[in-house]
Amino acid sequence: MRQTTSEHKLKDDDEVVQQIETTNLSELLFFSNRCICYKMKTHELPDGKVAAMGEYLPSMLGLDEGERILYTVATTDYSGMMVFGFENGKAAKVELSNYATKTNRKKLVGAYSDKAPIASIRFIESDCDLVAYSDTDRAIVVYSEKIALKATKNTQGVQIMTLRKKGSKMTELLTADEANLSDKERYRPKNIPAAGTALSEKDMRRGQMTLFGDDN
Repeated sequence: MRQTTSEHKLKDDDEVVQQIETTNLSELLFFSNRCICYKMKTHELPDGKVAAMGEYLPSMLGLDEGERILYTVATTDYSGMMVFGFENGKAAKVELSNYATKTNRKKLVGAYSDKAPIASIRFIESDCDLVAYSDTDRAIVVYSEKIALKATKNTQGVQIMTLRKKGSKMTELLTADEANLSDKERYRPKNIPAAGTALSEKDMRRGQMTLFGDDN
């Protein structure tokens, strides 16, 4: 489920996946698919215009071949929490302050667990409803407070979604605001983990419209 915009100049097959409002006083945290968090000061980024293609992060951050950035967070005080959703149906919640360093370190390894492939990364300011999706078109709503806050960045997390079909996986973990379900309570189980509820036709359509950037 990705955002698109015609304001930015993009190369073929490129797309805008995040838009962040921040200031030059913030720090940027870039989470890669190799369980690494790269850090830099916002003011270190060159100024650019909206129509420009921007900076190439693999070169700027020194990414290894095949490594790519999955999610970015901008912070001035390291408040809030990171939530990591994994394909095995687990979710982990870590205080953002765990990524603060006294020295000017640019690269933090073990930024999240590598025990299962990552499905989604999200920053939340405080506990809120989250929506997990599976590749069997099921969804579950869980209040993030039910996911224990861990002190270690690479915690494996807790099981929130039961994957009954062999080979199935959790594909995405969104905030409820992002998911915009037609009836959120329909997908909230009494207990977790749970297999989730089959997506309604209306919510299936909403997911497709969000994926292709159609707001109508």
